[in-house]
Amino acid sequence: MPHSLVEVLREIKPRRALFTTYTFNPAFFEAAVLPAAFRPDGCQLRVLVDGGPLASSTRGSYARYIGSRYAVAPVHAPGGGIFHPKLAVLDGDDRQVLCVGSSNLTAAGLAYQLECLDVADLAAEPQLAKQLREFLHALAQQCMTTSPRAADTLIAAASWLRIPPAVTLSEMDAATLMHTLIRPADVQLAALLRDANRTARTLTVLAPFHSKDGAAVHALRESIQAAALRIGHVGTVPVTAQAYEGASYVSPLEGRGRPLHAKVFEVDTEGGSLVLTGSINATETSLRSRKNVEVSVARWHRTSPFGWEACEPEKFSPLEQDFGPGCPWTVEANLLGRGQLDALVQGEGSARAEVTWVLYMLSAEIARGIVSLDANGLLNVDLPHPLKPLHDALILHVHGPGGIVAATWVNDQRALRAARDGIRLSTQVGRGKSGSEYLLASDLILRALKGQPIYGQAQSGHARLVHSDGEDERQGMDEAFNYDDWIRSAYLRIPPAAGLSRRSGAFLTRILELLFPQPDKDSGDEKDREMDTIELNDADPNDEDEVPGDTFQPAPASTSAGTKRADADREQLLKACQAVREAFETRQTDIASADTLALAVFALDMERAQAAFLAPSNRERGAFDVHRVLVLWFESMSHYEFASEARSELLPVACAIAAATAAVPPCIDPQERHLSQLRSCLHRLAGAPLTDDEVLAQTARGMREEIMLRLVDSFRAAAIAQAAVLARAPHTDDVLLRAISPTQQQQSLPESMVPLQAALARWPDRSQGIAALDLASVRSGGCPICYAHFNDAERRQLRYQRWMLHGSGRQHVLLFPDDRSALRRQGNLR
Repeated sequence: MPHSLVEVLREIKPRRALFTTYTFNPAFFEAAVLPAAFRPDGCQLRVLVDGGPLASSTRGSYARYIGSRYAVAPVHAPGGGIFHPKLAVLDGDDRQVLCVGSSNLTAAGLAYQLECLDVADLAAEPQLAKQLREFLHALAQQCMTTSPRAADTLIAAASWLRIPPAVTLSEMDAATLMHTLIRPADVQLAALLRDANRTARTLTVLAPFHSKDGAAVHALRESIQAAALRIGHVGTVPVTAQAYEGASYVSPLEGRGRPLHAKVFEVDTEGGSLVLTGSINATETSLRSRKNVEVSVARWHRTSPFGWEACEPEKFSPLEQDFGPGCPWTVEANLLGRGQLDALVQGEGSARAEVTWVLYMLSAEIARGIVSLDANGLLNVDLPHPLKPLHDALILHVHGPGGIVAATWVNDQRALRAARDGIRLSTQVGRGKSGSEYLLASDLILRALKGQPIYGQAQSGHARLVHSDGEDERQGMDEAFNYDDWIRSAYLRIPPAAGLSRRSGAFLTRILELLFPQPDKDSGDEKDREMDTIELNDADPNDEDEVPGDTFQPAPASTSAGTKRADADREQLLKACQAVREAFETRQTDIASADTLALAVFALDMERAQAAFLAPSNRERGAFDVHRVLVLWFESMSHYEFASEARSELLPVACAIAAATAAVPPCIDPQERHLSQLRSCLHRLAGAPLTDDEVLAQTARGMREEIMLRLVDSFRAAAIAQAAVLARAPHTDDVLLRAISPTQQQQSLPESMVPLQAALARWPDRSQGIAALDLASVRSGGCPICYAHFNDAERRQLRYQRWMLHGSGRQHVLLFPDDRSALRRQGNLR
């Protein structure tokens, strides 16, 4: 079972799901979680969030689907604290899964913090299913008055839980869902030890928040009578230095260098370890009271599931968990149909209060008015102009007396029913083409080749609803595609220290999502990883040296019209990337965002380079050679006149991809000469010669960009190893000089240069049988010896091999050095 929430969603593909979280980032949820849960026949998603953070999430958010693809509702902790559980209840076609962890539905929680997650298949653990249903019912009962819509959601989730027949589990296989609605967590933990008749030997606590004086942990230790205490950390312990005198300090072997957010309590006994993971912190409020709503899972293990290493903390930094005061009023809102707004406003003095309400579409105001709430705090409004079917996420602001302002997201019940019933939401663009992101990316690329910048409104058109059976729905829900919105969620996945510009990085992220799906980290089957990639045709379809049609492997036949459209869209994207290569080869001067387009083509090539590395070519002539394509692409791109800032942005990625290119074996030719050629291309791209150390430094920086982080570990390791070989590679002209100079023929040469030496040995008068060409001659000129015009295949051969035996009768040698004048002087050529 994968131990990442996103991976679990991809595996289960639930029909229904309930998420609970304390903090919530809608944009990240829509960018990372929502796509993982998508299924064509519909998925009903509900998110319960603490009321304060949910209201705060309306500020500065770029969410588009909140309230239309998934519903949200605030929850107020019955005990007066915070609603703090982090769980996911997933109802799949044949499996129901419970995930309990420490991570919120935010970029930090699901991406880079050190978190814990317990994943349980409820069919195998019926006791957890029963305890979960009891928890959902108990929470619904306690928050019925303060959070009625959340209560309805909890009751609905409890109703679709399947409780398997009770089975007899050994103590080591049993787990307990521990929550704080009825009893504090420390009392329950002590009871589990007593019921098992176990004596605690060592208590280990790893948590981001502690009581400043360690009182909560000391009280727990005393209640379970643990002989020893260990405090876990990742560098900093959030207490005073005197709080845990006499305790030892340990650090988890996993997660070094990541911010700590995991909550772990481990009790070592003679018969095994009792481990508690979830949302419970080492504070008085969280561990020893019922004020917060907390949820964790307690499991017995025969041995500790963690690796601990003795490690003294770097510093002590007392930090009490401070959530701040909440808004005195809270709001829950729904859009019924297209024009009826229904809201529940609660808080001190809200009954019969006269409020000003304002409905927003993200930052744009839609409607406003003044209304009196009824005795129950209900707000009912008929909008003066019913909302159009196409709208972004909606926000309702309520202004009450005394300067009170509350806000919430609006659940569009019509749209939620559509999503639940499997209505597919697609944008129709010009000429009736499918509105998939492949076509959107292709269109952006082609626009940039025409000199139009890659930003702003990229497409226009209308939207419609398509049922899973293909029928149209009268009312559409999606707006026309907007590039700014498209890349905004991609910003969330750009590494914080990325060297790419925000625009280029975001564009690359979205292209990677299309061409280069992130492989499952827990999957060790390389064949499975290859199946996740996209099969595309050769980048040089007109190559006369290749056998057309031999290399293209069509996608498996599918009866799905959507699959056929996606395949066609992928081919369109391939053609767009090929058009970029041709534009660089001809040094087209009006390309907009040339650096961004170069990154897009790099992403396509890396997807195929990885496939070639994992399943090496048979080296037969006619097989697709991604190594050759990359070398030719580098050659064309290195001659392009980039702006200086674009060069500095591209260079690290280019160095990293050059190292990856060196790791992919060519199909037909030895590679030694190509290392020199790649090194020379990097010199030109940098605008100045690079030292060996500079190549290594730039490569290391490029390896941290997202395009390289998406490679499987084996390919990335091979690329890193080749970086040192690439840095030491001689200049291309030096390799050619060694091959043609009579005084250096005794020296060892790359194997690929041996045929050149043999050809030169045939001519006593070398000046009559050898000539050096410049870039203009290779691109569009002819042979200076026989005056024959080069065909396309000969031009590609010169650019790739850097030399060629030319002519059918009186054959001669042609060289394509980086500096023809210098080579002619040093090689004694005319």
